[in-house]
Order: sequence, then structure tokens, then C-alpha cells
Amino acid sequence: MSRRIVFALLVAGAAVAEAPPKPWLIHANLGVNAYTYLGAKDPDTSHHFTPDERLVLLQQIGAGYFVHPNLRLQLMLQLAETLSGLPAGKSTMTLFGVIPWAVLTDGRFFTGAGPLIAPRSYGQDELDAGVFTAHGVGFPLGGGWGLAGAVQVPVMLKRRLSVQVSPAVVLLRRL
Repeated sequence: MSRRIVFALLVAGAAVAEAPPKPWLIHANLGVNAYTYLGAKDPDTSHHFTPDERLVLLQQIGAGYFVHPNLRLQLMLQLAETLSGLPAGKSTMTLFGVIPWAVLTDGRFFTGAGPLIAPRSYGQDELDAGVFTAHGVGFPLGGGWGLAGAVQVPVMLKRRLSVQVSPAVVLLRRL
């Protein structure tokens, strides 16, 4: 076989093996608040919560588009359910939020931030707003699937200052 043919086959094989990833991404996250700070609000004082006092389960679904190999624009919906530690009569569906955010990626690592707009917060249908950040690392599983771990840190600002630190597991698919 001539050298030109061998070279052409190698180049063609490399092009197939290194096809660019698909630009769309969908994901589902599951997290738990490891720490929550609620700032003082008349007549209430500030509070610090951990899962042994108040267990909050976070669920997110979302979709994103890579506008650059290292920059993804993403839209997520977040639900927070408080499973224990709420005062009697309070709704367990404590938050529903919409999060448009930008995510920077570098290899397997990612970090991002964006506004968090919550039409439902603190178990009431009352608007709140803040900033959502997340940082993590992802691992490919094959076939466009991936698994990631993240630490999410939303900070709510409008109704009451609150800061949560929440580890999360992310299942994602590139489309």
C-alpha cells in the first residue's frame, strides 16, 4: 500500500475519532442542602441549618447549548422540597425557580453563574431573586451520556438573605 493511501486512511480515521461533541445538552440533577443560612427578617432572627435539622432535597432539569467549546448557555428549572424540620402547617414545596446561566468548561471541570428567579420561595407564592453559582467536574459515560458532581451555591437576595451550599449529582446527555 502506498504511503499516501496509509496517510489518507490515518487522517480519515482521526477525523472520525475526533468528531466534535454535539452542541446541545440536557440534564437532571439531584442535590441536598448541606448548609443553609437564613438572614434575619423582622421579627425572626438569623438561622443556620444542616440536614440533621432541616433536610432539603433539590431537583433540577435543564437544557443548554454550547456557543463555544468552552462556553455553554443554559436554562434550568429548580424545585426544592423540605422533607423535615419545617414548622407545622408549612408547605414542603419551598422553592420553584428559573435559572438562566452561563457555564465555563475546561476539560472535565465547569463553573458558572446566573440569576435565580423564584416565583415560589420559602413555601409561599411570592417572588424572590438571587444569584446561582455551581462548580464541578464531569465524567463521560459513553454514547453522549455523562455523570457530574457539583457544589451549588445559590444566594437569595430579594425577600430575605439566604445562602445554601448543596452538593449535587448530575446525569447529562449531549444531543
